Amino acid sequence: MNSKESEKRKYEHFRHGSEKGYQSGISKRVKTSSTSIVDKSESELRFARRPGYGTIGEKVALIVNYFRARLSEINIYHYDVTIEKVVKSSTLKESSSSKLKQVRLASENHAIVKYLVENSCKFGETFRDILPVFDGQKNLFTSKRLNIDDSGRTFQVVSPEYGREVEHQVKLKFARKVDYNPRKSTEVSDDFIHILEIILNYGSRFAKQPKLIIRSAIIDLSLKCIPLKDNKSLGFGCTTAIKNTKTGLVLNIDRKVSVINNGGPLQDIIEQILGIRISSETRFNENDRKIVEKCLKNLKLVVIHLPYRRKYTFQRLSERNISQITFESEGKVISIKDYFYSKYIDALKKKNIRLRSNLPCVYVTSKSYLPIEVCEILPNQPHVGKVSDDILNEITRSTARIRIEERFKTIEASRSSLLADSRDYLKEFGIEIDSKLISVTGRKLPLPHLEHKDSRGKPCVFYPSNLGSWNMWNPTKQFFHAASLQKWLIVSFVNDVDQNTIINFVKKFIEIARDYGININYPREKPLFFTYANLRGKISQFFQKCLQKYYDIQLIMFIIDKEYGLYEEIKHTGDVLFGIPTQCISSKNFLSDKRRGNGRPMVFDNSYLRNLFQKINGKLGGINTVLDATKKPEYLRMSTMVVGIDVSHPSPVDKLSHSLAACVASSDDQHTKYFAHIKVQEPFVKVNVLNKEKDKLVEEIVKLDEVMEKLLHVYLEKNKELPENIIIYRDGVSDGQLQHVFIHELKTLRACFEKFNSYKPKLTVVIVQKRHHTRFIPDFCEGQRNTHRSGNVMPGTCVDDKVTSSAHHFETAPETNTEPKCEFRKFRERMVRIKRRYVLIEICVNDSRFDTRQDLPFGEKQVIAAIRSKIHEIHGDFGLGSVLMSLNCKKFDKITKIVIISCRRDPIQALLTSLPLVTRIGDVFCTLNSLKLTGTLRSCLKSLALYYKRENNKMKIS
Repeated sequence: MNSKESEKRKYEHFRHGSEKGYQSGISKRVKTSSTSIVDKSESELRFARRPGYGTIGEKVALIVNYFRARLSEINIYHYDVTIEKVVKSSTLKESSSSKLKQVRLASENHAIVKYLVENSCKFGETFRDILPVFDGQKNLFTSKRLNIDDSGRTFQVVSPEYGREVEHQVKLKFARKVDYNPRKSTEVSDDFIHILEIILNYGSRFAKQPKLIIRSAIIDLSLKCIPLKDNKSLGFGCTTAIKNTKTGLVLNIDRKVSVINNGGPLQDIIEQILGIRISSETRFNENDRKIVEKCLKNLKLVVIHLPYRRKYTFQRLSERNISQITFESEGKVISIKDYFYSKYIDALKKKNIRLRSNLPCVYVTSKSYLPIEVCEILPNQPHVGKVSDDILNEITRSTARIRIEERFKTIEASRSSLLADSRDYLKEFGIEIDSKLISVTGRKLPLPHLEHKDSRGKPCVFYPSNLGSWNMWNPTKQFFHAASLQKWLIVSFVNDVDQNTIINFVKKFIEIARDYGININYPREKPLFFTYANLRGKISQFFQKCLQKYYDIQLIMFIIDKEYGLYEEIKHTGDVLFGIPTQCISSKNFLSDKRRGNGRPMVFDNSYLRNLFQKINGKLGGINTVLDATKKPEYLRMSTMVVGIDVSHPSPVDKLSHSLAACVASSDDQHTKYFAHIKVQEPFVKVNVLNKEKDKLVEEIVKLDEVMEKLLHVYLEKNKELPENIIIYRDGVSDGQLQHVFIHELKTLRACFEKFNSYKPKLTVVIVQKRHHTRFIPDFCEGQRNTHRSGNVMPGTCVDDKVTSSAHHFETAPETNTEPKCEFRKFRERMVRIKRRYVLIEICVNDSRFDTRQDLPFGEKQVIAAIRSKIHEIHGDFGLGSVLMSLNCKKFDKITKIVIISCRRDPIQALLTSLPLVTRIGDVFCTLNSLKLTGTLRSCLKSLALYYKRENNKMKIS
């Protein structure tokens, strides 16, 4: 079944499934997500089951922002909802003629359904003693069966809308019945969890205090908002989610910060965005229109010249002004300005509105233009798309102001507010939420040791501090491999920094470099000074001249002002076009900082320069520090390639840009040298859902096999062998796409490995999810005091039980940072592992035609062929199929007659039962004696060494 058909079946199942089909669908979906993802032929493509829980590390008491959700036996009735607006046709003679137009706005749909429920007495008591919940689109859920036939029922609802009465048709049709009994089964489907989240958040839409619902986030508009530029503000609230954990169903609540567009007259908002005062002399250029469009595109606005507030969507500003845009009306050509003055003169005078001829119009549809003066932006609209750097910095500062203890107090207050708003709906469906946060036990893992070199150039161990930080401030510490910087330049695009300051900086810069062991010379020339106005768009010419004069230049350092936007052009030219390393320093770091004790610029501070050199040393090919070789895990001591994969998508409103799929892979045994490969792919794919084409986000890498093949070729070229282990860190996979991406990419990786002559590495896939809302705090009531000064949990703290997912058996929540300014401090790991087994075999020749002291007369291919033939003879086609793609010979020695066979974990029993029954390899009579079964090749080689040692001792004794 292809992805389109499966998506269609899943959607139809959610929308039109019967009671029996839904119940069977629950168990089927949960089973596939936790045990087997695909059919039997791909049974080894599965989420790795946890062999046990970790024991290493000091136990710590923690509190997580989860509240236990208690559900009794629930019966939920699901109804399809279709809401259509009755539009009277003014062009037809019949007064009764009309047409239906589907209502797409969720806010309007909610208002219509709420009016229908509250005025149930007008519609035959359909909702008497029933509190339904509605998702705003197509689905309505009740706790009791409505008095509606299976064919459905249509309601004619006349509700007030913007000062006038509008007629709608609301069609309800029974879809299915959802049953849940926690005493019979703990398996919960994603569909059922989605229904619970709708019930939980529904009451907040109609709360007494104004609240804004943005998907799973609830922004409390009664709280104080932080004003931002461009007519935006920062709102605060909470985000909610229902999770199925090993403890059971829990409610996850976290603090939420969201950017909201403020409302008001459009003319005032444009003045605020552009920082001008609009007058009769104001003229809008192309740049002004682009700035306004970027801030206001797709926002809802209403007009004030009509008796009712008609709603439109802002698209852009017109290139021509209001007096230049004309159209034909009643056989005459008339401008927009004259049309409004002739038709709405009374309304304009009443509102004291004067239309200016020099201003552009607002383009709202292909045939509709509106004057700026009659438009108002609706308030409290969420911002969609990427925010500016200034707004992003303000978000970071606002989240960093609150300590972790205050954050958890806010979470508990949000829980109380949420339950107060939805109390009636939770009671209707029999849902209870505990008032106490869940306590868990974590483990503080030992901090890793790094290795650097001392002042004499000898390797030494770098022990971290108790807070998990490694400081290179000690003058006796040098880089593990310090690069050489002989040819470099320094360029300034800032007039505020004089030449003497830069020269003094260079002296200090060289002094710190030599402390780190870097062989450095002075720049090839004195500091160069330019203005960005003269070189805008011509930075490549500057790089070209530098290469002509110094063909082997190693680094160009730039002093820039970030306000000019020069940084992106320098990085693109240096890194992409010419391959010359660049280092940019902000001009503000050269200015005196009065907040510091000595008032000296930041660039003369030793800590700043040491941090700067750690970046430069890496860019020049050096290595700052490496893992201590004596403390390395076993799998990192072997031939291992570490791979990172991510897919970056454009913003939801950007329909033209493409997605970027990036892969990086290590090429050395220290895992410090990485090479990258980037592909461009389409962000969306068309899928057919109920005979309608919809865009589906492409989370997977489309041609991962080609990318991985190139990475493996580079590794083979540098190391003369393929990696025995591959560890893949996959980022950017949502819960809904987890199974699909898992199946697609793992099958693609297998196809790639088959191109390398039956290459079968040990593969581990770690799916990392950072942007979630799980937060931990030390449990001070249990005497926990081992925390950072910020109050956060210590780095290296790991939680792998109780609050991890019940569907993914190998999920871990590690803590990675202590700083309060890190918004996404914790991430979750979900591990997928294709394990292998290694069998150490001795070949015993029983043929009188051959001397046992001679070498074996056959090779490894004949051994594998004989084993496969015996497996097929005993276990049939199924046994041969399960072993065929995984059987591999890792070592074959004709002299000692020793063979190491590698096989996947699942069919290992079929292999072990067949080995003693092999009696012939080719034309030679022999038997196979299994000496050792291990999980890694390293342990198998150790067993082989012990075997050789015992055999040598026997020969000495004899």
